[in-house]
Formats: sequence, C-alpha cells, structure tokens
Amino acid sequence: MRWIDTPPCVSLEIVEDSPKRLLLEGPSKSARFVSGANAAMGGLFAGVGLKLLRLPIPGPFKLIPLAFAAVGGGLAAYGAATALANVSLEVDKKGLTATWKAPAFPQKSLHLGAKEVAGFEITSHVSSARDTFGDERAVYEHRLVVVAKAGRALPLESFFTRTQAELRRKAIEAHLGR
Repeated sequence: MRWIDTPPCVSLEIVEDSPKRLLLEGPSKSARFVSGANAAMGGLFAGVGLKLLRLPIPGPFKLIPLAFAAVGGGLAAYGAATALANVSLEVDKKGLTATWKAPAFPQKSLHLGAKEVAGFEITSHVSSARDTFGDERAVYEHRLVVVAKAGRALPLESFFTRTQAELRRKAIEAHLGR
C-alpha cells in the first residue's frame, strides 16, 4: 500500500544535483496545491452534509447527508495527509535511498544498492477524467520504475510526459555510475 510500506510515486523536485549526489524531494508544489484544494473541497462537502443533517427530515433519509459528510470528511483527510506528507529520493554511487513520511505514521526508508539495480523502466498509465463541461478526456501518466535484481519493482516518480521520465532516468543512472 502506498505511503505505508512502499514509497509513493509522486512528482518530485530537484533539491541538489551535484557530481556526488542527486537529491529529489516532494511532493512538488503543484501536487501539494492540488492536494490542498482536494482537502478544502472535501471539507466543504462534509460541512454541507452536516448542515443538511440538521434539517428536520425523517430518520432513514438522514443517511444521505450522513454519507455525504462521511465521504467529504474522507476526501478532506486524504487531501490534507497528501499535502502534508514528505518524500525524498537520494541517488549516489552507493545506490538509491527513498525516505517518506505520512502524517500520523513513522518515517520509513528503503535503500537499494547500486549493484542490486537490474534496470529502469518507464510505464505508461491512462485514466479518464471529466472536465467542467462534462467532456471525458484521457489523462496520461508516465512512471519511472526501478527494478531490482530480486524482481521487485518500485515506482519512483510520476511525470506528465515520457521525455521527462527519460531525462530523470538518465540523471539517476549517471549518478549511480552506469
């Protein structure tokens, strides 16, 4: 499960790019903004649901605003947790070290030695989204994945374009000395 036992696959920003190491941290500012907006929207939904719950309506019909408030509260909690979480990826000649912390959970870390890395892969994912006019469109996401010689695949970072993922792959391989 993401954020609990594996590092999350979010967009990261370059903090340091020196000959010795590459340090990436995130989620990026834009990802934090979107998560904060989702938290605010969820809070609004929860507030509306709680207001509707106070109306004098028969008991069984109170389940609808109660569900509305519960879903809104869940969205608010998830958005806030994602906006407040921290992720870092450090790459040097020794290997990759991913560190992440979600609110209310202890900090986790995962190290993959340079000799344990079998290779990198860029995977593409398509999902659909509706815009404000109700038109459905495809949303593409490209993930940079590191594959260990033991067979484990860990998604490292998410990108809008395949070229961005390819550039990051080259930068990570250069810092690993490949």
